Amino acid sequence: VHICGGASISHSLLQWGVRVAGNAIIRGSALLEHSGADDHAAIHDSLIGPNTSVAKGEITASLVGPFVGFHHQSLLISSFWPAGKGNVAYGAMVGSNHTSRAPDQECWPGEGTFFGLGCAVRFPADFSESPYLTVAIGTTTLPQKLRFPFSLITVPAEPLGGNDDAVPRAYNELIPAWGLEHNAYGLVRTELKLGKRDRARRHRFDYKVLRPSIMRQVRDARDRLKAVAATKAVYLEGDIDGLGKNFLREEVRLAAIAHYDRALLRYGLRILLNEAEGRLEIPGSAEVGHELCEELIPGTDFAARMHRLIEVERANAELVQRSKAQDDHRGERIIPGYADAHVPAAEDPVVRSAWDRVARTEARIRALGL
Repeated sequence: VHICGGASISHSLLQWGVRVAGNAIIRGSALLEHSGADDHAAIHDSLIGPNTSVAKGEITASLVGPFVGFHHQSLLISSFWPAGKGNVAYGAMVGSNHTSRAPDQECWPGEGTFFGLGCAVRFPADFSESPYLTVAIGTTTLPQKLRFPFSLITVPAEPLGGNDDAVPRAYNELIPAWGLEHNAYGLVRTELKLGKRDRARRHRFDYKVLRPSIMRQVRDARDRLKAVAATKAVYLEGDIDGLGKNFLREEVRLAAIAHYDRALLRYGLRILLNEAEGRLEIPGSAEVGHELCEELIPGTDFAARMHRLIEVERANAELVQRSKAQDDHRGERIIPGYADAHVPAAEDPVVRSAWDRVARTEARIRALGL
């Protein structure tokens, strides 16, 4: 444990490897293994998980899980975030006692939640069944329970046409599965950076994003999107359970179903490959893999499914590279000399990691004689 730089600590517990510096103030809190506080951070009545670093901002009456990035002047109060692995950007206000009555409301972020620049989250809010949710820059969310993994909550960018009267003006737009399609690079990067930043020795974490607990939520979300009673141009929570105080366009619903299906197929095919290699570790997962493949690619034999897995992994690597290349092209158009100071997408370590997975998958399938 390292305490320095004018830090003030009282009635608190600091586990192995904790560092508190830069005039940070810790009151009535527990900082777990290799977490820390710096740059005038204020932590009151909270528990901070392993490998989480807090700087500049305020955390009060919260349980914050591992690997949360909190490096800016932001606010997090009354939040139950055990899964962590997310980020709180500058100016985010996760804590709105908007009732002006008793301060008895709370927020449950899900794993990997990203609270964007200047967003405001009104309480109560339950995002626990929406892992890897992104709340876009400047978005103000209403009290709600949201149940769609890898989603984006954003201020509507386009008008609703003749459906404006059907949607309350304070509602945001929900784009389910947005992260699977438009942030594929970020998901690969998450797995890589968590492994590199993990300094804990007494806690164990699974860095995989596509794992059983999350894929169950993906499947449930996909099924709810498919089970609409009638096709509409715009859907609200009365039409699809779990939309929260947001609206969903029909074209976005169809795209989200396709993105969820692709993730489920990739997961199912990976299970079949692990089964063939004798590497299954989770009881019952083989049945899930076979069930998903029978649903999504019925009538195919094992060899065909393994060749399909290569196609799916290759398509994902292309998606990862394309998402990074889009950032490169935008930067080059706007910032002089951008290309001279940045590694091109094809050489980016995260992109190369995605292509390495393709090569490993091909080698594993060849080893099976296919």
